[in-house]
Amino acid sequence: MLLMERENVILKHEMHQKIVQPFLKEAFKEGAHRIKPKRKSKDQWFRQIMIGVVYNDIGSSATVEELANRHGAFKQSISDSNKFFLRNLWKNSSPKVQDRYPLNEILTARKPLSQRSKERTSLRKGGSSLKIRRQFENGVRDIDTISKNTGILKTNIASAISTTLKDWGVIVPTKYRQNKELLMQLDKETDDEKIQALLDRIPHHVIQGDLDRKREASQFSSFSPLIREAGFSSRDNHPFATSLKSTRVPISIKDEVVKGANPKTLTYYVLLSRHKERAIKALKEDQSLQRFQR
Repeated sequence: MLLMERENVILKHEMHQKIVQPFLKEAFKEGAHRIKPKRKSKDQWFRQIMIGVVYNDIGSSATVEELANRHGAFKQSISDSNKFFLRNLWKNSSPKVQDRYPLNEILTARKPLSQRSKERTSLRKGGSSLKIRRQFENGVRDIDTISKNTGILKTNIASAISTTLKDWGVIVPTKYRQNKELLMQLDKETDDEKIQALLDRIPHHVIQGDLDRKREASQFSSFSPLIREAGFSSRDNHPFATSLKSTRVPISIKDEVVKGANPKTLTYYVLLSRHKERAIKALKEDQSLQRFQR
């Protein structure tokens, strides 16, 4: 639901740039603003024109609250005044302009907030997004470190990275994004040396996550099924990994420490699914592995 609401807001912002801004330019060019509504005095209409111009100016950092304070009015009055201004401007425009810019689209569009307004909004809510942005500007990228420096929960930092900072135009090279890009590169790469370099960079939890989610469709394959399929029987994957390395078949070997009362190190062996047949052939041809044949 939140994602749909956010996408809806982005769409309304785009509509404002594509519809409201060019509509205002053409309507003013035609002189539609010079036609005063019957029930408004010249001063009242001029005031509404000024509110409408500032309210819809993307270059202005003025918020509805600021306009309300400036004109001694409530926020709703400012919004209503802007809609009245747009309706009358549209009504007094030429049929050509009216056809090009439908009134319902003009009224539903929303002006994108300026960066200054976004930062003020962040400060009103505690300033978390602004603090996180400053950490990134100072070169801090690790979520744990940002959390330690700011006192902000890691989950809130992750949320700000994926929403607020992205909207602010801050480029955030998160680990998730970096790992996703590595997986995409790996899927397209054909050179063995480059594949090996990529496998060395991708953390095991990312590889295991791909295996768990995609199963048969994963671009990775575990060693144990491979060894059995090649006709061998062994609980030790190391001799087979050594054999494949000697034939330059790219493989991932990752050590991970399992914490607990008795910490221990586990070694994980993985290769690309598309290299499976090639690996089986290489293992069968290695005479040093004959002792493991079933």
